Amino acid sequence: MKIKVLVADDEKDICKAIRFLLEQEDYSVTCVYSGEEALDAIHKDHFDAILTDLKMRGIDGMALLQKARELSPTTPVIIMTAFVSHESALEATRCGAADYIVKPFLNEDIKLTLRKIIDRNRMRLDMMKNDIGVG
Repeated sequence: MKIKVLVADDEKDICKAIRFLLEQEDYSVTCVYSGEEALDAIHKDHFDAILTDLKMRGIDGMALLQKARELSPTTPVIIMTAFVSHESALEATRCGAADYIVKPFLNEDIKLTLRKIIDRNRMRLDMMKNDIGVG
């Protein structure tokens, strides 16, 4: 079964580029162009990871991170931004972001970060299942 990734970015070209990149790595990618669309997608489907832009109109990346953590607490969220600051990176991780990627990014950075986060999350979920005797 393919790993499912939700990409939320109001820049359609960024979404399309990430979709193309990740589909080459055999991920199943859903692109949305707003935080509101992302929340709708999260309500309708389960994702193995969420990549979201920090700055979007309406529901921004931080609000999406917080809502995603409520709706799907085991799904890692990676924040992407061109507006990097030490404070925003700290705030994102404090709110539960799995990682923080600065735009413009290298394709390898996206692939490696996503793979690392998904692998780490799978190990964590497996450990939780073993701890409670599920499996």
